[in-house]
Amino acid sequence: MNQTNNILVKRRGFSFLEVIIALGIVAIAAAAILTAGVKRNSRSLDVEAEKLAAMLRRAQSLAIAKTTYDGQVPTKGYGVQVTTGNPASYILITDSRPGNPCMRSASLETYALPREVQLQFFEVAANPSAVGMVDICFRPDGTAYRQGSAGENFTVQYVVSRMGGSLAKAIVIRQPLGQDPIIEVHAP
Repeated sequence: MNQTNNILVKRRGFSFLEVIIALGIVAIAAAAILTAGVKRNSRSLDVEAEKLAAMLRRAQSLAIAKTTYDGQVPTKGYGVQVTTGNPASYILITDSRPGNPCMRSASLETYALPREVQLQFFEVAANPSAVGMVDICFRPDGTAYRQGSAGENFTVQYVVSRMGGSLAKAIVIRQPLGQDPIIEVHAP
């Protein structure tokens, strides 16, 4: 009778093995969720970097095709303007102003980045440093120039990153002397 009473007694709590198995399942599920979030953030940065690169390529194409704006071809071409005063957006521009190259004559299209994404830019030539404004323009002859330059050899890097995060993508524009400009997207 004593044995029968022991069998009928209900177990209370979980065994050590059951607790370990449950913790393992929870850890695997958490790892899967975190990995999916990192991949999603990385993909969204890829998309934002590709959009900026596409805007730069569009400005280059408009300039080379000698596309008219307001009835005439902009004398200095088309470009993309980004400033520290508003780092969350960039503007497709025309450039017809005399004097200092790559100055906005007209704004054609503005793109605002999502709030959680930031945009920085760096002059990468001889002295890499963050700069206040780097507008890139393309002439009808296909060459690129940046604000304040006459078209010499230069490299500029725009970095698209998540606010407070370590994920980033870079858009690099290189203008080697005597060659067509190169626009690339990669991890910095």
